[in-house]
Amino acid sequence: MDPDIIIVEGWHHGIQSLFMCDHPTLWLLMERLFKDSQKQKAAFVQGVAGMEELGVKKYRALVSKFQRAVNGYGRANVLTYLRAIAHLSHT
Repeated sequence: MDPDIIIVEGWHHGIQSLFMCDHPTLWLLMERLFKDSQKQKAAFVQGVAGMEELGVKKYRALVSKFQRAVNGYGRANVLTYLRAIAHLSHT
């Protein structure tokens, strides 16, 4: 699956769970967007401070695999490295 599709689907799910309705009123829209912006600011500040977001277990494992693969760059030939990255992007 294309990583861009995964990102968009994640964003769409987040918006749906933020509003919990199909057609929010203007006031609900403003209230929930403000709440989400506060959440995003807090996540940014935590990231700047060096705190790691825990996230879902399967995604933590995938990030760990990607980090190991990226850190291994230069140890194998380029084609093997690219195949490993491509394989991880489809898991």
